[in-house]
Amino acid sequence: MAEPDHVFVKPLPNLAHGDEPAAFPFFYIKPTENEKILRKFFPEEKGPVSKIDPIGNSPVIIKKAQLEKIAPTWMNVSLKMKEDQDTDKAFGWVLEMYAYAVASALHGVHHSLRKDFMIQPPWDLKTDNTFIIHYTYGCDYTMKGQLTYGKIGEWRFDKRSYLESPPPRNLSLPLLEFLKVWSRKGPGSQLQPARYRFSDCTMTTGNTVRDLFFGFHNEATLDSYVNQILFQVTLVKMVNEATANIPGWEDER
Repeated sequence: MAEPDHVFVKPLPNLAHGDEPAAFPFFYIKPTENEKILRKFFPEEKGPVSKIDPIGNSPVIIKKAQLEKIAPTWMNVSLKMKEDQDTDKAFGWVLEMYAYAVASALHGVHHSLRKDFMIQPPWDLKTDNTFIIHYTYGCDYTMKGQLTYGKIGEWRFDKRSYLESPPPRNLSLPLLEFLKVWSRKGPGSQLQPARYRFSDCTMTTGNTVRDLFFGFHNEATLDSYVNQILFQVTLVKMVNEATANIPGWEDER
């Protein structure tokens, strides 16, 4: 199970093993901290609420036969949770995620928790060992690369900007002007985050990266910043690749 805002950055193998499906653990799905509410739907005779995985229904790799058993229970638990005012208020937009986790536990299905399943910008910074970019949060930055989460930035990518119509083709890359001035010394060389040194990085103005970006006191913090930028570049490039190859995109057909 996947979502429209999942971008696959590399081929996805079967992460499930036998009767153990694979799922992504969400930091905000906390069964043990919501035991009082969850006991309405997961009775004590079923065991401790720690049997409920900290997951939603996506991304998940699961056998069709298992999903056929879980799905009706998932629907019924979702409806019961929605009808319960306290539960609806407590869980809000993650209600169906909790419902899937509960339904799975009711059927004795435990998921293998894979943090490498996906990453979610702007909080996760590296794509090296992941399969999916989930662009669920808005990404807003100043032109110096400072994250302005919750406030519209000078550069932004947010799916909520396109509620009325799809994003245009050829979206601008984040912080492109700053990316242009980074280079590895030597002809034909490229910038490789986590492998370069301050002395390798020069600006077209003659200043060093250290001089331009206040607050980067060491190589590690600069590496983190560059990785963050390149991560956003990867996301936007893949969106641009998709829209460029979908016929009739600009006509919204």
